[in-house]
Amino acid sequence: MKTTTLRIPTYLKKAVDDVCIDEQISINQFVLNAIAEKISSLQTFDMIEQRANKGSEEQFLKILSKVPSNEPAENDKLS
Repeated sequence: MKTTTLRIPTYLKKAVDDVCIDEQISINQFVLNAIAEKISSLQTFDMIEQRANKGSEEQFLKILSKVPSNEPAENDKLS
């Protein structure tokens, strides 16, 4: 593990302290969770973008044409 010094505005440090007290977690755990969530979000976006780039409108329409044109069941209708 590495040690990193982090400079943050006072108001943000207070907000972090308050959350950590309420959640009964350390500041270290809060920061690790925040970093992990952000990385996960960015990686997920990249993965979805890569998958979207592999698709084509032609393929989409071909698959969509196989879906029957039935009326939805009563409990599936929008009101």
